[in-house]
Amino acid sequence: MDIKIVSQDGKEIETSSSPILSPQTTTGGSNLDQKAIGQVLGLETSSQLSKYSDNLKTLVEYAKSQTEDHSPENLKWVIRSLKANLGSAPFGEDNVKFISRYCYLLNDERRIKEERKKFEKI
Repeated sequence: MDIKIVSQDGKEIETSSSPILSPQTTTGGSNLDQKAIGQVLGLETSSQLSKYSDNLKTLVEYAKSQTEDHSPENLKWVIRSLKANLGSAPFGEDNVKFISRYCYLLNDERRIKEERKKFEKI
């Protein structure tokens, strides 16, 4: 059922229809996701976010692989949970890099398993 806008005399008024984009389909979604995950890890300034940009991309990729709901709140929850399970980084090691390295290994492991399954189906 479509909603149409009509004038007082009953004639339909033409409107330009533009699709409504969900947060996951907007082009800035990745930056918002990175900022949300950065907040979980204590990164507040734009200079800190840009410093750890690659690490945050890895964390976003991992968080999205763990859940179907890609809202920033849910991605934050995934990273909080992972952070709680891992504990703190070893003495002298950066916490963001520690967690992102672990996520990189998990992402790589998943990719390798998927690729291996392609060979096993033959």
